[in-house]
Amino acid sequence: MMNAEQREKALEALNKKKQLERKQHKAMAFHLMAFGKLHFDKVLLPYRILYDIEKRMFEKAFHEVPPNEFYPAPAMTLKAKYLQPTISSTMDIDELERQRAKYKKIVDTEKMDADKWDYYFARFLLPYDLTSFTDFDFWGKMPEREEKKMVDEFRQLCIEVQADCRDSPEKYYLEENPRLQEHISKYDTPYGYI
Repeated sequence: MMNAEQREKALEALNKKKQLERKQHKAMAFHLMAFGKLHFDKVLLPYRILYDIEKRMFEKAFHEVPPNEFYPAPAMTLKAKYLQPTISSTMDIDELERQRAKYKKIVDTEKMDADKWDYYFARFLLPYDLTSFTDFDFWGKMPEREEKKMVDEFRQLCIEVQADCRDSPEKYYLEENPRLQEHISKYDTPYGYI
């Protein structure tokens, strides 16, 4: 049987273990969200920057529109979202494919123009020392053999854009892009956006 001092120490150890587990769960959630944005949502910013933004959003310290494929908009418009084709029992496969292709074109027109990536995203690169970033910091995992060249090119591009933005800031969008209440009624924003 434990005495009061032993019980107190056991409770402290259990509490420390729970706090460590919570911290690890949060870190894994930030990792998965940042990794998903980079690899699946095609948000071309280094993983470490996306991770930091996810963490700051969780801590309610990031009040801007987060980087996304529709930036500077927070998401696709609700108008476009509701044009998504739905399957009906009377629809043939060819008609469904035509509607899906038409819908994809609509969504693609709302996405950020790839040629403006540097214009909008350079500001997120500025606070970081990109030359000290590892492959993992850029890619969210150690790149496989065939990915290594792509990661190196991505690193070089980010470093060049960052240097140019520091030298010629007038060429870039450097203003904060705040989240606004009216975004909720216009865009497909996630739960808890504001």
